[in-house]
Amino acid sequence: MRKLLLILVVLPACTVFGQQRKHVQHIGWRGSNIELHSISDKSKQQVCSVLLKYDSIRGFLLTGNIEYQQSFTLPRKPNENMLGGFFRDGKIFLFLDNGGEDGLHCWTIDPTTGSALENIIPFDLKREKIIDRISCGDHFLYFTANKKTSEFIIHDFTSESKFTTTRHAFDEGWWQDLTRARGFSRAIDVEKIDFEGDCSVEVAATSNKIYVRNDSLFLLMNAQNGITRIFSFDLPGQTVAQRTVTHAVPAMTPGKPGAFADNSYLLKDKLYYVYATLDSLGLEVIDFNTGKTLRSYRTGRGEDIPFKNTALMQEGGAYSSNAKRELDKTRQLLRKMVTGDAVVVATLNSKGQVALTIGSYKKISTGGGGGRWTTAGVGSPGNVPTMVYIPTGGFARSAWTKSAYFKMLMDADTHEHVEGNMGASINEKIEQYTKGLKIPMEAENLFVYNGAYYYAYYNKEERKLSLVQF
Repeated sequence: MRKLLLILVVLPACTVFGQQRKHVQHIGWRGSNIELHSISDKSKQQVCSVLLKYDSIRGFLLTGNIEYQQSFTLPRKPNENMLGGFFRDGKIFLFLDNGGEDGLHCWTIDPTTGSALENIIPFDLKREKIIDRISCGDHFLYFTANKKTSEFIIHDFTSESKFTTTRHAFDEGWWQDLTRARGFSRAIDVEKIDFEGDCSVEVAATSNKIYVRNDSLFLLMNAQNGITRIFSFDLPGQTVAQRTVTHAVPAMTPGKPGAFADNSYLLKDKLYYVYATLDSLGLEVIDFNTGKTLRSYRTGRGEDIPFKNTALMQEGGAYSSNAKRELDKTRQLLRKMVTGDAVVVATLNSKGQVALTIGSYKKISTGGGGGRWTTAGVGSPGNVPTMVYIPTGGFARSAWTKSAYFKMLMDADTHEHVEGNMGASINEKIEQYTKGLKIPMEAENLFVYNGAYYYAYYNKEERKLSLVQF
């Protein structure tokens, strides 16, 4: 292991942008190949923002005074990607993929002593395909799959050298639900939900989703009509449990199921489930721990939707991603949901209310999204999909390339519909704020610190790192 001195930097005092506190640090880096990652501790009381260019890594620690008071500078190996990290025992752990060489590259940074230690963790993934990774505050998760054994695998790192591996082999039917056809093989079809602010529709439309709550990981599957399968992974105990939530959906004619689409989204301890047929639309709020239905909403194709707070809108189309128009009839929304993917996204607004987006999604072109692994080259004849890295930070720009939807406001405790204006979401505020700014695609993050939203970004025109409180 090699020791490097940390460079301590006190940033200039922040300036005020309207009612937002803005912090600016001149970096001076040029070009578009700049990445920004933000890592929070378990309680979201500490945040480290990490800026990368091709040969260098710089980290900025956010303090209780809402100031970036310290910085570390480390070398970056060629072709090395940052995967994530965590806080533990007063130290910061950063994980990188070691630039194509064997093992993982880990930096252990101690701000109080001014030292950084590096370590290579033996880590052989030759028989496993990478799915994704999540920084969990005080540990780091790396997900993989082994298609030969039909295994879903979780590697849980708790230090620069210690990790456990939990494996679960799916039977043939469930493995088919967890994967999708890609050429002559099958690829894992799972998305992580690890966003602050609004989740992109492209991610939410996936029927298999991963959520992390403390030391547990939940895999939720909506591959079969009217059923949410829940696989619970106890990471310290390395055990797996499973259960099923059966939803109240219209009966299907045997042998002729008809058009049907459904999906779910987990927010804190509530599961929000939506279904659509050509004749009806339904929404359920379910206690995730007990499976009890707490509130249901229903409407028919010939009715106006009584629980919506906005008009029915369609964004995107076959010829333009910027096209936008209002839909007149509920049946138009239902048709688009059953011929595409049903989507429900739930977030908490500044008043503690639940803001829901309910609608359809149909993929027209690739794009959008942040903080996840995705595939490039999919859909081109003869093209082999490869893994493309997009940095962490919990922010995803809007990706409604072709979607019909409405928004709904709900009381978080009673689950009753709340009338009134939805107001702008945090993502919409950021979209408005960043108009005209030159921000590299991988150089923006959204995170929560002491209960407030903070948006960090690198302006390549000004060559500055900025932090804005919303």
